[in-house]
Amino acid sequence: MVTQLTCAVVQAQSAQPAAPKDSEIVARILGDGKGKLSVAVTDNKAGEWEWNAKEQTWYFQRGYLVKRSANMPDFPNAVLEVGGLAVYRYVNGQWVHSKDLVTFNRYHGLPQPDNDTLLTIVKSAPDRAFRTDWHLVEGGIKEMSIPTTPAFKWHNAKSFSFPVRVSYKLRWDNVHTVDCTREWDVRVYRMPDGNWGNPSGMHARAITACKT
Repeated sequence: MVTQLTCAVVQAQSAQPAAPKDSEIVARILGDGKGKLSVAVTDNKAGEWEWNAKEQTWYFQRGYLVKRSANMPDFPNAVLEVGGLAVYRYVNGQWVHSKDLVTFNRYHGLPQPDNDTLLTIVKSAPDRAFRTDWHLVEGGIKEMSIPTTPAFKWHNAKSFSFPVRVSYKLRWDNVHTVDCTREWDVRVYRMPDGNWGNPSGMHARAITACKT
């Protein structure tokens, strides 16, 4: 009996249904088209299936991109690109839209400072850029750079974040120090004079072990 039940569960999981059609996903997101310049599913990716054992059904998610006018008088050609995931649930032999998850916003056509300028901004206020570490840093910054292919994320037209990889000697107790490298997500803001500044470290991930 146990073997039969196990086989039944395995059989249910292996009965993966065909994915929703890309054309149907695009048509649903496009709607009446108002405010949208284009809608497309992500290239070179077919989507992902997930079996929900508790619900005994399949979920499917497909990445998409929506482009809209940024509606910014100072930058009439600026475009807002929204990336997301369309999530579907398989119910009674058909896919039912469950929800849409926004994964990022990017602006195109807005002036953006170059990497050297961004690093200068970060160096001007390391206590804010590396806020939870800086009071434990000894000897200042050893190395700092922006990755070759940075993941810039626009939060709105006046603020975006970017990764900064930084190395310093970190005091992690009253006795020990350790060479530490982290990649911080730093957010900057457009100031009233049009320049960028006010860096703020949002979170960090360890590149090397920062404890001994």
